[in-house]
Amino acid sequence: MTLVDVKAGQSAVISSLSKDFTARAKLLDLGLLPGTKLKLKRSLGWSKAIQINVRQTNLILRDSLAKQIKVELLSDNDASNIIAGLNQK
Repeated sequence: MTLVDVKAGQSAVISSLSKDFTARAKLLDLGLLPGTKLKLKRSLGWSKAIQINVRQTNLILRDSLAKQIKVELLSDNDASNIIAGLNQK
């Protein structure tokens, strides 16, 4: 599943990035590493872009770049446990 398949409000974790050097470099520069947790805020249908929240930062990615990110969905319990763990630190 890629990031474009995630629906608004769902949380996911990045499982892998594109093998394309240019796309991979852009994603790594943005701090999108495998294992990073994110939440899809909204899909901007008119521009084919998405807004995600990563580490308390909102990013807007083009559809073409979001297709280069493979993710695994997190259940509500997983997301709650992650948030609880962050609040304890």
